[in-house]
Amino acid sequence: MITSEPLMGGSNYLTWASSVELWCKSQGVQDHLIKQSSEGDEKAIALWAKIDAQLCSILWRSIDSKLMPLFRPFQTCYLVWAKARTLYTNDISRFYDVISRMTNLKKQELDMSTYLGQVQAVMEEFETLMSVSASVSKQQEQRQKMFLVLTLAGLPHDLDSVRDQILASPTVPTVDELFSRLLRLAAAPSHPVISSQILDSSVLASQTVDVRASQAMENRRGGGRFGRSRPKCSYCHKLGHTREMCYSLNGRPPKNAYVAQSETTGNQGFSVSKEEYNELLQYRASK
Repeated sequence: MITSEPLMGGSNYLTWASSVELWCKSQGVQDHLIKQSSEGDEKAIALWAKIDAQLCSILWRSIDSKLMPLFRPFQTCYLVWAKARTLYTNDISRFYDVISRMTNLKKQELDMSTYLGQVQAVMEEFETLMSVSASVSKQQEQRQKMFLVLTLAGLPHDLDSVRDQILASPTVPTVDELFSRLLRLAAAPSHPVISSQILDSSVLASQTVDVRASQAMENRRGGGRFGRSRPKCSYCHKLGHTREMCYSLNGRPPKNAYVAQSETTGNQGFSVSKEEYNELLQYRASK
């Protein structure tokens, strides 16, 4: 096996690619990675094809079995190498991962060698994804990709779904398209979020009002008007009047006396309602 670990995807592509290149250089066959065939007579071409098939078989064994359906149709080193590069170097999500790691690199509890090793690994991945190009259009494309990824990296957690959709999309939007989409989302009406604490307080307040209303109803049912408890006579022990108004003790007063007594007691802060007076009359009539 030419690598210490098989190709698992974008997560270890750079390590795998470096190991493959180093091994091919040590065997003097690195040209098989960048050329599709050899120049020369038929004998030289046949020898090239034979060696290339052997090398392709070795490359296959350096790829994880789960990824093999992607590579098995390609039976030359050049095609396998190109396929891996296409899959794992033009992936916008991988570039986002590199930028995120780059902006969050910190030594913290690491020893210096480990920390610098992580920095070097990120630098190599960045160089692979953003290799120097003489083409002006290529440079502009790389810059657009850089700013797009930086914009995505700065989004808050409530926009994770938007970021994931863009990173998983087969087509990468331009920076202007991304800006337009984010502005539309920001302009969309948002519904207020009621916290559990506010909701619990509202429920408690509602329950308190219900309890108080229930108590008031009970007072009205068992007591006098507006929740007052009905007076009880200490002489006849009947409800609805006091000892001073007891007909059994004092006799039934004339109507004008009732009016005078009502005015007098009203001035003292106590009044007998017409309803209570009628109850007393009914009580006397039943005696």
